[in-house]
Amino acid sequence: MLLCSYATTQKDQLIYHLLVNGQVEQSMPQLISGTHVFFLAGTSAEPLHKGCQPLHFLLIMVRVNCESSAKNVSPSAVNVSPSAVGDWDGKHPLGCSWSLWYFSRNLGSTWDTCLKKIGTFTTIEDFWSYFNHLQPPSLMKPGCDLCLFKEGIRPAWEDPANKRGGRWDINLDKSNFSTSNLDDYWMKLSMDLIGGRFDEQDGLINGAMVNRRDRANRISIWTSASHDRERLARLGKTVKDFVGFPINLKIYFRTHQDCSSNSSSQTISITI
Repeated sequence: MLLCSYATTQKDQLIYHLLVNGQVEQSMPQLISGTHVFFLAGTSAEPLHKGCQPLHFLLIMVRVNCESSAKNVSPSAVNVSPSAVGDWDGKHPLGCSWSLWYFSRNLGSTWDTCLKKIGTFTTIEDFWSYFNHLQPPSLMKPGCDLCLFKEGIRPAWEDPANKRGGRWDINLDKSNFSTSNLDDYWMKLSMDLIGGRFDEQDGLINGAMVNRRDRANRISIWTSASHDRERLARLGKTVKDFVGFPINLKIYFRTHQDCSSNSSSQTISITI
């Protein structure tokens, strides 16, 4: 079942095990005891070997020697050049390109000047090169946002790709959710997005955003459309199931038009 493995030579080494059928051997955790394991689901565009049909796969990313300085680096200070990302053979391309953005509120500055693009990545390896050098959301200052959007789409209501859409808001009250919950949810959602795990809803999703706030943090999934409520409801349920949000957590969908006018006329909510 193990098809290939890959490891970088950087301090935070990554070993990738590509497994088909979404199955993980029970012995795998013992083989990699003491490491941090992340799961990324996606679909293979071509058969992985002779006689094998295109299948869903799991990509297990194992961070070895996790004494990382990532938690000490602010997203606003990250400048990852192509040489830093590396030029390794056998990189695993994503279904589309994704960009990371960082917003830091600064009194006296316009919204546009407070929004900074960190960079764009097109492979799984480059995704980790960026994320390994970013502060987790829990360490960002209140009032800051970290955004993951498809390349070519800005995390703004006014962007043509967002204008007719809306967003699912998942509010994480600090009395019920720890900062580690916030980091875990954001990482799982990010991996699900770039891995194309949402299947039929992929064309509906433009990106996601995590907002660091004083009272309650928030994770949002932004959509390109807002008219098909049945499809939007399926997306909300899928996100809750895949990311692992509590069953009794209520999430809300609002159109960007409502958000910009501070109206609640078209707000819908579901409890799953």
